[in-house]
Amino acid sequence: MEKDNQNIEANRVFAEVPELLVPVGNMEKLETAIAYGADAVYLGGEDFNLRASASGFSLKELQKAVKLAKENQVRVYYCLNSYIQNSQINDMEEHLIALANLVDEGIAPDGLIVADMGVANLARIHCKNSPE
Repeated sequence: MEKDNQNIEANRVFAEVPELLVPVGNMEKLETAIAYGADAVYLGGEDFNLRASASGFSLKELQKAVKLAKENQVRVYYCLNSYIQNSQINDMEEHLIALANLVDEGIAPDGLIVADMGVANLARIHCKNSPE
């Protein structure tokens, strides 16, 4: 029963103070989101995301973005939310391996945003050390 009360209290607090999750398409927008108090941001890479109006972050830019966000206690969610074709599976796997290497370096997003369950499965395979 005590655990149920804790869950109820946690839900009550969450309802009172929702997380401020902000989309960012470049470093300038990330800096602005941080300055205005974002709790978390989501961003995409140059490929495999549906952020059409954003050019996306290269892996090198992603490292800088994650480092800046972490220095300011802001969580980062990385979008891989496009639906891929069979012809793109190898490219997606290479991309996920590169993301896994960022985890090994200690500079990685807090989570992934995916829409394609095939991509989710590949992420589980290739990004085993990623946060759940």
